[in-house]
Amino acid sequence: MQQGLGFDLGLALTTVEQAGLFVSLASIKRRPSTGGEPTVDPLGQVDTVPADYTAVAGLQNIPCMLAVNRMKPDMAAVQRLEDRFDTLQERHCLLDGYFPDGAVFPADPLAIFQRDLAIIDGGTYEIMAVEPVSQHSFTRLAVRSFTQ
Repeated sequence: MQQGLGFDLGLALTTVEQAGLFVSLASIKRRPSTGGEPTVDPLGQVDTVPADYTAVAGLQNIPCMLAVNRMKPDMAAVQRLEDRFDTLQERHCLLDGYFPDGAVFPADPLAIFQRDLAIIDGGTYEIMAVEPVSQHSFTRLAVRSFTQ
């Protein structure tokens, strides 16, 4: 039964690829592991344009599908403050390929870590979770962006 399931999942990804649903490109940037804590702004949000992040070889221009914004029923995504609006966007991104979770396989050169940044269609996102499937066919990222 398991052999059929793996085949079915692989076939589903092939169908998605052939349908042309991977219309976006994702690139992964990483800060050095010796860099200490990430740079944050006065509100504690991670600086997504720091100079110490560099492109990761093998993790550039990955075909992907960026899902619509994830809605949160318990809270608003936009907060109006006296001097500005703060906007939090949470999304999922399906990568066309298997990329292991860096927390589980830190030595793998194609591993993606939660401390990495994903640049998808020019937008910069913090990676909140890396979810590769056990059949090694694709990887889903939970990403977020915060703007002021």
